[in-house]
Amino acid sequence: MNLEELAQALKDGRISLTEWQAAMRDYLRQQYTVATMLVNGGADHVTSSDWGYMGSLLKKQYAYLDNFANDIANNPKAWLTGRLDVRMNMYKESAYAAYEDMNRREMTNAGMDEERRVLGEADHCPDCLMEAAQGWQPIGTLADIGDSVCTTNCKCTFEYRKTTVDMLFAPAQNNVDMLFAPAITKG
Repeated sequence: MNLEELAQALKDGRISLTEWQAAMRDYLRQQYTVATMLVNGGADHVTSSDWGYMGSLLKKQYAYLDNFANDIANNPKAWLTGRLDVRMNMYKESAYAAYEDMNRREMTNAGMDEERRVLGEADHCPDCLMEAAQGWQPIGTLADIGDSVCTTNCKCTFEYRKTTVDMLFAPAQNNVDMLFAPAITKG
C-alpha cells in the first residue's frame, strides 16, 4: 500500500490509527533500508555499524511518528483531511535526508574532510541559500540536509573533497639533482 492509499484507508476508517502507525513504521524502515544500501553500494557492503547508524536515524523518525499519531488521536477532525497527506509526505522525504546523512558519514569514513552544499532543483529556503554561500567548509560544520526551514522538502546535496599534503616533484635545475617541496593540493 503506498502512502496515499494508507492515508485514505485511515480517513475512511478501514484501518485503525494503530494499524496506520505500524504501516508507517514499516514504510519508513523500507525506505531507510534502501537508502542504506544505496550509500554503501548494495546490501553486501553494509556493515553492522551501518545498520546501527540507520537504526539510530530511524529511531528519531519513529519518535516523530509517535507524536504525529498522538496528534491525530487528540484531534482527528483536524488531521483526517488533506493535512494528513502533507505531513505523511514529510516522512517519505525524510528518507532523502537520511540518505544524505548516511552519505556524509560514509564520506567522513573515507577520509573526506571538506564539504559544500549544492542547491538542488527547488525553491530554496533562506537557510539553504546561506549554507550554500559558505562554499567549502570542514566536513560536518554545515547544517544537515533537512535541518533547515524547508525541513524534509530540502533538495540540496553535499559535495565532498579531501585536502591532502603531497610531495610535489620539481625537475632538476642548476646542478640540483632533485627538489621536493610540500604542496597543499585540493582534489
